[in-house]
Amino acid sequence: MRNIIIKTTVVVLFFISIFVNIVLAANLSDANEKKKQMNDRVTAMEKDMEKKEGELNTYESKVTEKELTEDPANKKLLENFFQIQYQYNEKSYKDRFTKIKKYVNENVYGQLTAAGIPDTPKIKFENEIKDMQVFLTPSPDQVVTGMVLLKTQYKIENVQNPAMTQIFKVEIQDDQITKLETIGTLGESISES
Repeated sequence: MRNIIIKTTVVVLFFISIFVNIVLAANLSDANEKKKQMNDRVTAMEKDMEKKEGELNTYESKVTEKELTEDPANKKLLENFFQIQYQYNEKSYKDRFTKIKKYVNENVYGQLTAAGIPDTPKIKFENEIKDMQVFLTPSPDQVVTGMVLLKTQYKIENVQNPAMTQIFKVEIQDDQITKLETIGTLGESISES
């Protein structure tokens, strides 16, 4: 009898072992299937994201450079400011500091008048704008940044100096210039006649 109990126990354990292995195999198979489905979803999402990025790039490329770099109100603000500040003669030299105040915030005005408003020299002089190029880039936080290339020529007592091109970095916010930084000056060489 003891033999029969041992054989029965072995057979029962054998069938339990087979059943457990089948259940484990099914669970493993199910886990692998879920992992495959998850990988498929991730791949699909990545493809969808690439497609959306492509659509965004296409949309962004449809916005022309002209639309990005020309904002009539801000461009006019900069042109007016630079005309007043950098096109002057002995008659308009001192008054320009009062006239520019409406175009700049207190910080920029302070920067431009840090050494005080100078007296007009008792000589004949003129600074003339020869060319001005304004490049603007609007940003989502209502701050417009840009670059201004300003070519001027200075004349003292009928002696004409070579033209100079200054490069300015600007920021505009709330219809005022909030940052004005000279980032470079390029001069033309003097040619002898």
